[in-house]
Amino acid sequence: MTDSSVRQVPTYDQDPLAVFITALAGSTDGTTVGNAICRGLLAPWQPSIAVVRVHRPEIDSLELIAHFGLSDTWAEQFAVIPLSANLPACAAFRRGVETHLTLVEAHHQFPMGDASRQTPSDANDTVVGTEGMVSNLPLRSNGMPIGTAIIAFTTPVTLDWQLRSALDSLVAATSLWARSAWIANDPTQPDPVPRPLVSDRQLRILALVSDGRTNANIATELSFSVATVKAEVATLLRLYSATDRNDLIAKSERSWC
Repeated sequence: MTDSSVRQVPTYDQDPLAVFITALAGSTDGTTVGNAICRGLLAPWQPSIAVVRVHRPEIDSLELIAHFGLSDTWAEQFAVIPLSANLPACAAFRRGVETHLTLVEAHHQFPMGDASRQTPSDANDTVVGTEGMVSNLPLRSNGMPIGTAIIAFTTPVTLDWQLRSALDSLVAATSLWARSAWIANDPTQPDPVPRPLVSDRQLRILALVSDGRTNANIATELSFSVATVKAEVATLLRLYSATDRNDLIAKSERSWC
């Protein structure tokens, strides 16, 4: 007699879409869902990265709810991104139109994305090459945009009817799952603070600003010109919507740092 309390785990010799839907229906864990995308439904095309985000209208941002191929450090650092950022996920959501770009095209159209890519120094990360394709897929519920899915293929792929069908299935099933995840968000939890996409150089300057250093001192410490430091501080003030250096320090402590 089979114990009904023991859940039967589906095997991947079943229909990939059925397995994918089962995985989504049975889990709220984003890592599991990301794995089901890349190692299940889209396995024949060997995608290296999957990122699913939902729109948080109260903070005008996109929140990460599922991923594959990215380190936990990356996921934590870029858990929430402002909708105004020049990134593929934000563009797909704003325009409501899917796009399929080569990785070179994605690099040129979304240079800000370099700030949120992994670094080779992280052994858990996958470094994206120059070949392949990035698919930017808006997610919808009842005709309304609710989020995005970004899939990166690091090997050459052709958007034929088979891949087209798989991506359509991905969008339909993930939209339902993302909608459920959005509804299930605990309203009693404090809203996350969007993290401005700051470069490594800006982070180094920000750390010294937080120590109370002047532009001249920072320039000497980092071997930059004073003009460069002044320009980067101005950029940081804009990114954090800060009125002055003290306001910048306070806001950075609540978000990026």
